[in-house]
Amino acid sequence: MKQFFTILFISLGCSISVYGQKDRNVLLQELSKSKQDTTKVYLLLDVAETYIDDPKNFKQYLQKSFSLSKKLNHPNGEGRYYQLMAKFYSYQNEPDSCVYFAKKGVENARKLKFDKQAQSYSNLAYAYTMKGYPDSTRFALLKALHIEEKLKPDPYRLAILYVNLSANSYAIHDYKKMIAYSQKSLYYANKHPKKRFLAEAHINLGLGFTNDKALDSADYHYSRALELAYKNQNIIQQLYVLENITDLWNIKRNYPKMLETATIFHKISKANPEFVSEWIKSDRLLGRAYLFNNQIDKAKSYAEIALKNSTKEKDNPENVMQVHYLMYELETRLGNYSKAEDHYTVYDSIDNVFRGEETQQNINILNTKFKVEKKNAELKLQKAALQRKEMTIFFLSFGIVALVVLGWFVYKNREKKQKIASQIQQIVASKSIIKTQEDERTRIAKDLHDGLGGLLSGVKQSLHSMKNSFIMEANEAQSFENTIDILDQGIRDLRNIAHNMIPENLIKFGLETATRDYCSYIGHSNALKVAFSPINMEGYHKDFTHSVTVYRIIQELVHNAVKHAEAKNLIVQQAVQSTTLYITIEDDGKGFDTNNATSGIGISNVRNRVSVLEGTMHITSNHLGTTVNIELPI
Repeated sequence: MKQFFTILFISLGCSISVYGQKDRNVLLQELSKSKQDTTKVYLLLDVAETYIDDPKNFKQYLQKSFSLSKKLNHPNGEGRYYQLMAKFYSYQNEPDSCVYFAKKGVENARKLKFDKQAQSYSNLAYAYTMKGYPDSTRFALLKALHIEEKLKPDPYRLAILYVNLSANSYAIHDYKKMIAYSQKSLYYANKHPKKRFLAEAHINLGLGFTNDKALDSADYHYSRALELAYKNQNIIQQLYVLENITDLWNIKRNYPKMLETATIFHKISKANPEFVSEWIKSDRLLGRAYLFNNQIDKAKSYAEIALKNSTKEKDNPENVMQVHYLMYELETRLGNYSKAEDHYTVYDSIDNVFRGEETQQNINILNTKFKVEKKNAELKLQKAALQRKEMTIFFLSFGIVALVVLGWFVYKNREKKQKIASQIQQIVASKSIIKTQEDERTRIAKDLHDGLGGLLSGVKQSLHSMKNSFIMEANEAQSFENTIDILDQGIRDLRNIAHNMIPENLIKFGLETATRDYCSYIGHSNALKVAFSPINMEGYHKDFTHSVTVYRIIQELVHNAVKHAEAKNLIVQQAVQSTTLYITIEDDGKGFDTNNATSGIGISNVRNRVSVLEGTMHITSNHLGTTVNIELPI
């Protein structure tokens, strides 16, 4: 994953890690002389792997190995077949197929020794990581670890497993576990004769301590990782660590150090242009460092270079997006709001542009295939009248099919555009409704506070004057005092209602302070411990409409937890990373059935507000409690 930091997930299994391969010609010569036995199975597998970038030949040799393994009842051969298929689909970036074959590998490994089973579960964990299933990834890694613990301890394999478990813990924001797993990986990496994965362990410890706010510890482990990367002359690892250190100095607000580290990153990446992504990224990082050091001219110079070079990296839209965001920040700082808006528009819409280009490429490929086939048909039609007739019929049919397919592509493209337009209309309508609701809340709150609140305060003052003006019996005086107390309570309740309708702290001090005050209020008024954890909220700069919508989301979720969860502890977390606001609401209550709860008004309101902000929401709940994770683009 890459937002502020780089973290590594290492594959243990041979399906996804790279084999040491023999020369293809040597393998083919050996294959031609081999008998129908297990030796031939492995030769076919080795030949197939040399064709990993040639799907046709790869699958041809791999299928032959699988058929022979079946015939010989050789589960080891079948297992490596599944591993190589998973590897192939990981290269093709097809996570569903990668998961399918990794699962088949796990089923097959049950017939084999424990070490093969551990390897198969590690491969499955990698596939689940591609798919974006952190819970399934953790399950597979723990299964592999459980099996490894039954075997003779292997520092190499255990170091990898713990590095991967720490990476998985980072994905689910469990930084305490991430640190614990990273320390285990550090222990086993130190036991390995060649200290393999020692740098990776230090990198993950640095990242874990950064997110746990132990910044000095993070600095120590990043420094150790950088020493090892220099010692091992591992350029890409040097760049990974330097990028993370740059972001660490940013968090510590030590902008001169941030600039110093970004400069080193820039120097190394420019000296190693084969790492294209890092080479292009270096100008962006240096430009950002100069921006934070208020050296605007240099910041703009490097940002413009990054913008120019970003067009050379067509397969990395994220870097292009981040360059435009840097330009947006720069132009905003310079007061060029029109240019800033242009860059923000590119940043915001670039994903859709790439998807549109992909669709157009598919149509162009189909057109090219049609033209080639038609030309071949014309050459064949010259041979004979009978062939001309047959081929004419064939290509007329093929043309109709091609037109139908093209028509289908056009139709689906139009349907997709209409769907997107409809969604945009719904979002605009929802935004309008929410704005109207908030305006009405504001009006009513002001009327209650300034009108009715003032009136009641006047009545209270009049009653105090009357009390001082008249001589009353003791019981009458007590009754009069009770009336004033009731009026006091009414005024307090009225102010609370007005505050809930439009929190003044949100207007005056912003989202972080308003949320902290609300959590404090809930904690004091209920038998519930509420912990509020803001992370990097200084990176949140949105208008009041966005802030109040986020506040309402948190308010609704906290209210649900207080009302229904029967919880003792509640955690509310806000975190800004790059261009995303992450919100987590977690309680230790009784949980609920998420399928039956989706139709409730409260959850429905939350989903609607998240949709308006173009975000995503994921709810997990069981008898141990409920966790709601929300991601909002900012």
